[in-house]
Amino acid sequence: AAEPKVNCYLAEFCSPELVRPHLHNGVEFLHMLTGKLNLMVAREEHTLGAGDSIYFDANLPHAYQRVGKSHCTALVMTLPAEASAVLAPSARKSAPRVATRARFA
Repeated sequence: AAEPKVNCYLAEFCSPELVRPHLHNGVEFLHMLTGKLNLMVAREEHTLGAGDSIYFDANLPHAYQRVGKSHCTALVMTLPAEASAVLAPSARKSAPRVATRARFA
């Protein structure tokens, strides 16, 4: 069997303008490196700071917006939908939702 394809990139949020809401197949994991970011997933807004992480169903409309004037960067990983069973096994049994964010030391 083929391994799930993982896309990983460094995102720089240079403009304070709201990035147009978009969606795509799979799941998305975002780990904040610097700055502060508002993330809108469906109709829920989450404010993330350096060290915060969030995991969500990328099939839901989502958009990003830098908060303040500070440099804002994040490590973003997108994974195919089948990866959600590995990362959050209970996600298959419940409605798609934003996972709890965690602060890493």
